[in-house]
Amino acid sequence: MKKKLSIFAASIFMLTLFTQCQLFKVKVLHKGKVITVSKNAADTHVAHGDEIISGIYKQDDGTLIELPYIPE
Repeated sequence: MKKKLSIFAASIFMLTLFTQCQLFKVKVLHKGKVITVSKNAADTHVAHGDEIISGIYKQDDGTLIELPYIPE
């Protein structure tokens, strides 16, 4: 029961966090190297076989945080 509750709490936290953030950039595994690209370039990289690692989100106060990528 505790594990289910902690997963639920973490899910609520992430949903709250994502509603306060905007996707800014995306980290992509490109030809064996991690690169950071604009959110507009993410789909093109995926279409060529690259893998998205994470998203960089801009919070309301302007600070950047790295979180799991969720497509917009």
